[in-house]
Amino acid sequence: MNDVTLTPAFQLVANPEEIAHFLQAFQTQKDEAGLVFYPRGKNRRGLLALEISARDRERVIGQLRPEDYYKGPHDDGVLAGQQYWEFGKQVNSREVYIKLSLGREGCAVFCYSFHLAARKIIYPYQS
Repeated sequence: MNDVTLTPAFQLVANPEEIAHFLQAFQTQKDEAGLVFYPRGKNRRGLLALEISARDRERVIGQLRPEDYYKGPHDDGVLAGQQYWEFGKQVNSREVYIKLSLGREGCAVFCYSFHLAARKIIYPYQS
């Protein structure tokens, strides 16, 4: 099992230490096993709208910080027993919604969403 301590379900947000731990675990597992992007039209259109390459998208994900946290963790409806986390980031002056999952230990990590935000993202740790 992935070694990420999770916030109890009754809390609305993860704390910055939990978020940093998730991001570090995500990066480590990505470096070891790879990163899979969920094949959705919305994600492909997001790259076009942002005028960035797939490599730029990976760079943005690699630059995520606890301050970019939006929500989570939530139970993953795709990978049973796993969780996903939500983030936002400004890319080319536009807000991007990013949903990530560690997936299964030893396997590639997942990016379910990387597209223009459909609504304003509230960042609990940005001032």
